[in-house]
Amino acid sequence: TGYLTAAAPRVARRLAETGHMICDCLLDGALTPDSAGWKAVLRVRFLHARVRRALRGKSYWRDAEWGVPINQEDLAVTLLAFSYNVLVGIELIGGEPLGREDQEAYIHLWRYIGWLMGVEEENNPCESPSGAKAWLESIVMHILEPDADSVAVAHHLLRAPRPTFGVAFRMEVCRRFLGDSLADALHLPYASRSNAIYATLYFISLRAYTFLARIPVLGPLLDRFHLYCVRRAIQTLPASASSPAASLPPSSFTHITASPNAHLEIGSDGVPSPVRRSLWGVPAAIGAIGGVGAVG
Repeated sequence: TGYLTAAAPRVARRLAETGHMICDCLLDGALTPDSAGWKAVLRVRFLHARVRRALRGKSYWRDAEWGVPINQEDLAVTLLAFSYNVLVGIELIGGEPLGREDQEAYIHLWRYIGWLMGVEEENNPCESPSGAKAWLESIVMHILEPDADSVAVAHHLLRAPRPTFGVAFRMEVCRRFLGDSLADALHLPYASRSNAIYATLYFISLRAYTFLARIPVLGPLLDRFHLYCVRRAIQTLPASASSPAASLPPSSFTHITASPNAHLEIGSDGVPSPVRRSLWGVPAAIGAIGGVGAVG
């Protein structure tokens, strides 16, 4: 959509809005029609449609060579970034994977979000944790090869937010999430001794946060505190007339309620039934997303 290569304030706002959308989608009642999470997902879907139409109207765009902009494969890999990749991040941060039921519930939730986002049933990778992993590995081998543009975008993103922590610190945290091979491909330098220590302390704090988020009493409280912090972050950023939140209507959406093949039962509280049975992995997921968000 071009947001992640824009000027620093717009990049920071886009990252914050993405975090806000994720938090909205994970709260109780989030996916019932006209709820905050439901509207947030459809705003992004409409944004994608606008960008897709605009790009295909440009004389330089070549469908035969580049494919349809923001196509089904693009949407599928983005869905995996917010679903299966989060499970991998939680395991890295927490030192152990979530339980099987939590993993299946979280993947199932994103299957429904993917349908709202416009991912067709046959292209939706979120059928199971193992299926999502297979989809991700296949797509990585197929299209995700870092090039000069990847390097430029990665470095631009790392420099865009306000310098609460230094760029070198962010790069070291990214290296630990990505691994040396991918970090080297993105030209992320190795950290100094001090930044390596700060990154270690950062991961320890994330592990503590994730542990606390799994406690039934504290989990929902941390969930709401995290959402409050995201909202405060957005309020401190300058509004953009072209941002998803500012440029798309908050209501008057077509009432999309459930896919005939989504394999979900939506309860009266708007939470898919498999997720409602096992919610304690969700605050941990938000913690992992927050950790990655802090890097970006």
